[in-house]
Amino acid sequence: MFVIKFGGSLSKNPKAIRKIFEILEEISLNHKFIILPGGGEFADLVLKYYESHNLNLKISHNACILAMDIVGMLLSNFTKIKTSYELKENTIFLPSRLLSDSGMEISNEITSDSIAVYIASKVNAETIILLKSVDGIFVDKDLYNEISAKELEKIKSNVIDFAFLKFIQRYKKTAYIINGNFPERLKNFIEKKEGIHTKIYF
Repeated sequence: MFVIKFGGSLSKNPKAIRKIFEILEEISLNHKFIILPGGGEFADLVLKYYESHNLNLKISHNACILAMDIVGMLLSNFTKIKTSYELKENTIFLPSRLLSDSGMEISNEITSDSIAVYIASKVNAETIILLKSVDGIFVDKDLYNEISAKELEKIKSNVIDFAFLKFIQRYKKTAYIINGNFPERLKNFIEKKEGIHTKIYF
């Protein structure tokens, strides 16, 4: 089982969306996954209101999660894969109902990156795929093929959210950052072929 976080930034690229979901529909015949949408521009707008309008933290946090639902609904336009408010395999998961009573800490530092790790813990998925608009973790222009969460804490990368490394270590999961603007990289990863990505392990 994979938990595949679909980065909100990728929603600006309809060509990539279509190709990614073609690949996901194809691999759904032999693999199990849950797609978790990021909040993208909708969540960014909520955070702007949080700063400019002095929003309550809980309201801001919940609105960002609703933004993930919105992106998930929009993504469903491009695929036969259905949306679901329940953790069902081979669906686009809309997280607002589950997370409303999850007991997960409330923070604007917890975004869909960390939530993907939390969801993986719920469905016993060993692997998280973070589809983003970057190739992985870079240090001095060099791409890391793999790096531990503890090492990455020292680098303070802005590619992942602030709470992500804590979640990776808490739930003992492994994540891979893959550039979703090159959908064939996702297919190569699933098929265990060589590819460009960064592995983050606990």
